[in-house]
Amino acid sequence: MIDEPGRTIPRFPPEIESQVYEAIRDRLIQLDARLGYASAACGSDILFLEALSALEGETHIVLPHERENFLKESVDIIPNSNWRQRFEQVLEKATEVIIPTHYNLEQSNIVYEYTNRILYGLAKMRAQQLDTELIPMAVWNQQIGGIGGTAKAVEFWRQWNNNVEIIDIQQILESVMTKKVEIVNTVSTMPTFLQLTSTPEDENHLIMALLFADVKSYSKLKENQISLFVEHFLGAFANFEAKSSYKPVMKNTWGDALYYVFSHVRDAGLFALELCNLVQSTDWEKVGLPASLNLRVALHTGVVYKYTNPITGMTTYSGTHVSYAARIEPITPPGKVYSSQAFAAMVASEGVKEFTCDYVGQTSLAKSYGTFPTYHVRRYGGGF
Repeated sequence: MIDEPGRTIPRFPPEIESQVYEAIRDRLIQLDARLGYASAACGSDILFLEALSALEGETHIVLPHERENFLKESVDIIPNSNWRQRFEQVLEKATEVIIPTHYNLEQSNIVYEYTNRILYGLAKMRAQQLDTELIPMAVWNQQIGGIGGTAKAVEFWRQWNNNVEIIDIQQILESVMTKKVEIVNTVSTMPTFLQLTSTPEDENHLIMALLFADVKSYSKLKENQISLFVEHFLGAFANFEAKSSYKPVMKNTWGDALYYVFSHVRDAGLFALELCNLVQSTDWEKVGLPASLNLRVALHTGVVYKYTNPITGMTTYSGTHVSYAARIEPITPPGKVYSSQAFAAMVASEGVKEFTCDYVGQTSLAKSYGTFPTYHVRRYGGGF
């Protein structure tokens, strides 16, 4: 972002805005880029969106949280500036504006880290649809930083993509400012880097993959079949999980509902697909249960709160993303695995190869939760 007034060591002072814009525009022309994904903070985000629009390109915006809070924290921070108006203009011109999380966490940048990963995944999905190359680009001073920042985004991109474009803002700064800015980098002194202070909230708010499942025809079981369901159906699930390579970090069940939490979307997706295969390949009539028993499975990923439940004493994960995941399951067809757009984007972002997420359409979620993009998760080459 543009430096706020009073910043001791300049990083992106307003005086070099035009040079940064020109560097972004020139790089876009060089790459022949005509479609881009970005957030919309004051500074390089908005400059990127403006440059791409000037080249008649298509822009997609991903905001880390609700618009008004984002304006307050990341746009309208420079007195007597026009960043707010420019923010409104780039949003108006954008093909879409996506907000994967509708809140921000004070003293924690995990929501920004989550958004960076979702943004990269959405861009990768779009590149794959168009059969074109994805080229991540960052305006960066080459210094390390904390979670949710540019340095972490670049580090993440380089895990999956060797072609990362860097516009070195420090070089621009040094070439423009009349007095060279020193970054305290001499033989006798180590560089001073920005590090975010870890807080208990940082440790408890995590990006996790969430799985909710529900058993079709459970409500039709007779009283004398409940014990059979527990022994054979839930028992089969327990045996499957014990042998599975994809271990959840947390699990819970109530009645016919199942809730699992995983550290990675790949594990959650493969666990879900194998669980569906187990249900559909088992002859439930042999153990006295209805042949119509089937499973609806929903997948999502988001920032959740990890805590020890004071009543049960067990570790659990909660938050609005958990509620969102639970709303996908009721609209999932029996025998299928559906996911959110965020889960599909994270799958693309992390280069998962074993399964794919196919776009189903805009779907109304349960309990009037709203209408959102929904995806069908299936193995490559067939399956559920």
